[in-house]
Amino acid sequence: MINYFITGITGQDGIFLTKKLLEENKNLHIYGSTRQTKNPNFYNKLSTICSFDNSRITLINIDLCDRNMVMNFLTDVRPAQIYNMSGPSSVYKSYKKPTKARYEIETIFDNLTKSLVKLKFFPKLFQASSSEMFGPLSHSSLTEEDPLEPISPYAKAKLANHKKVDSLRQKYDWEIYSGILFNHESQFRNDNYLLKKIINSAKQISEKKEKKITLGSLDYQRDWTFAEDTVEAILKITNSNTKQDFVIGSGEIHSINEMANVVFEYFNLELEKYVHIDSNLLRTNDPIVVGSSPNKLIALTEWKKVTSFENMIYKTIEG
Repeated sequence: MINYFITGITGQDGIFLTKKLLEENKNLHIYGSTRQTKNPNFYNKLSTICSFDNSRITLINIDLCDRNMVMNFLTDVRPAQIYNMSGPSSVYKSYKKPTKARYEIETIFDNLTKSLVKLKFFPKLFQASSSEMFGPLSHSSLTEEDPLEPISPYAKAKLANHKKVDSLRQKYDWEIYSGILFNHESQFRNDNYLLKKIINSAKQISEKKEKKITLGSLDYQRDWTFAEDTVEAILKITNSNTKQDFVIGSGEIHSINEMANVVFEYFNLELEKYVHIDSNLLRTNDPIVVGSSPNKLIALTEWKKVTSFENMIYKTIEG
C-alpha cells in the first residue's frame, strides 16, 4: 500500500480529495488528521458521494502544531503525497484572534516541511493558499503574477507559507506546490459561509420560521467554483511535475445578488421581498470584484470546470 496524508481531511476539500484518491488508486491508504478521530460525520458525508472501504482510511488525532508528533508520524508513515488543507479557514475569525490564526497556519506548514527536510524525505506536497492574499486588489481576472498585498491575519499567514513554498522548491528541487484557491462551495461547507447562510435563511423563510435575510451587499462579485472541481485542479497540479504555483478558480464572476436569486427562486421566493442590506456586515477594504484567470492551470494541466455556477448552488442545496 502507498500512503497519502491529508491534513484537515474532514473539511469539504478533504472529503472530495479522499473520494478521488481512493477511486484513482486501488493500492492507496489515506491518513487524515482531524481533531476527532471518532468522526462518523466524515464517513457519513463521504458515503453520499462514493462507496469506499473503511480499512483504506485512517483518521488520526495529531496536534500538527507539535513538531515531535508530526516528526514521529511522518517517520512511521512516510506518505508519498501530502495535501495540507489544515488550519483556521475563517478570515473573519482571524481578526478576532490574529496571533492564534497566524501561529496555527504557519506552524502547521513549518512542522510538516521542516520535519521532512530533517528526514531528507521529499514527497509531493500541495499547500492550500488563498485568493485572500491579493488583499484589496480588485479585478475579474487575477493571475499568479498579480501583486500579493494581504490585509487579514489569515491572508498574511497564507502568504508567508506561499513564499516558503517557492524557497523550498528551489533549495531542494522539491515537487511542492501552492494553489491559490478562490471561493469554492459544496454541500459540505459549514453553515457560517455565505452560500450556506443564504440557503439556510431561504429555507427558514419558506417554512415561515424567519421573515428576512440580512446581507452586507448584493453588489459584490466573486469567483465561485464547485469544491469537487477545485479538488480536481489540486490533483492535476500535484501530479503535473511542473514545480509551479497556480491560481485555482472558475474564471467567471457572479454577484451575491445572482447567487441569492438562484437560491430564493429554488424555494419559490422573491428575494427583494425578504432581503435587508446592512453594510456594517462588510469587512473594511474588502474589494468589490474578485475573480481569477485560470489560463495557466488550463494550459499546463488541461483542467476544466465541470459544474456550472447554478449547478454548484443546486448541489449545495440538495446535498
